[in-house]
Amino acid sequence: MASTRKKNSDQCGLCLYTTFHPVTLNQCDHHFCYECVWQLAKREFQRSMTQREDDDDELWIPLLQPSCPYCDEPFDVAESLFGTSYHRMRSFTTATLTIDCPDPKDFADNGWYCATDFRMDFENPEPLEYLGTPQMIVRCVECKVEQSIQNMSISIYQQRHCTYCSFSKQN
Repeated sequence: MASTRKKNSDQCGLCLYTTFHPVTLNQCDHHFCYECVWQLAKREFQRSMTQREDDDDELWIPLLQPSCPYCDEPFDVAESLFGTSYHRMRSFTTATLTIDCPDPKDFADNGWYCATDFRMDFENPEPLEYLGTPQMIVRCVECKVEQSIQNMSISIYQQRHCTYCSFSKQN
């Protein structure tokens, strides 16, 4: 039974594999595999998009927040998936970064995750983005500021955080 599962178990409750770097859901502290959380959230997003297509009068139906499979508590997908430096760095594994941009570890240590795949799977980008190569974007996990990946130092990215963000450059 799902409710008897221990919160700190090393086993993912969805795929039943051992989780070496678990994703902890930001609202309830249950943890699962990164891939399982991604797929769970993606199914919820696709369901909300189907609901959107069925409702012709509504211009935009927001993404329904997925819920924890154990306690039904809604969770924030980005905060849960990219809450640790390890998972933020992992977001760059599919990205093809130019040789002169900051190292993915620098991005991850400073709160940024690669939001390119995230936008394609969980948001509704402009239709033209689906036709070509998607723009390479980083986003702060805390303040949600976005920036195109360019040839500039990590300190310039740090200055682009919102002033209230804990990752913003300290003066």
